[in-house]
Amino acid sequence: MISAKFYTLENVDRAGKARIGAGIVALIICGYLIATSALSMREIWSANKALQKEKSAAISTKREADNKHKRDASEPLAGMGGVESFALTFSQWAKLDGASVESIVPEGPPAASQITLGNVKLGNWNASKVRVQGSGEFTSLTCLLDRLKNPGMPVQLESFSIETSDSRTGKVSFNLVLTVYEKANAS
Repeated sequence: MISAKFYTLENVDRAGKARIGAGIVALIICGYLIATSALSMREIWSANKALQKEKSAAISTKREADNKHKRDASEPLAGMGGVESFALTFSQWAKLDGASVESIVPEGPPAASQITLGNVKLGNWNASKVRVQGSGEFTSLTCLLDRLKNPGMPVQLESFSIETSDSRTGKVSFNLVLTVYEKANAS
């Protein structure tokens, strides 16, 4: 039991003030929790918006990549290798370098041969002679010939001839004979 001296007017007044103080502290704590919750919700919403943007960008990028893969798969020359692939790539290079290719003609059937580099056997390859005729500025031709050093394009320059077609513009006509190598199918 509680002693009767606790029921004095001063103690009741103190208890009332203590309740008011506790209520104020509770309101401050609740206000703080509400404010931090609101700020956290705002951050979550902005993060969600950013995530949605990134998700839509990823879907768009995936769609573009799928379309590119479908286009690449539908181009029969891109994956054929050999003379066809060389002709396509060489024509693209010529266009980029400002030269024009008038004809790319294989000369005879491919010849199978065993290729070795030093002591390393690279396997069986088909070698096809190809004659390329075209025109362009001399610097365009040198850039085009420089591209033949690309290790992804196994080509060897056998012979070339250059004739001046327009001395005022510096245009030349070229006639190249190349050997295009294609890895033989292991059958």
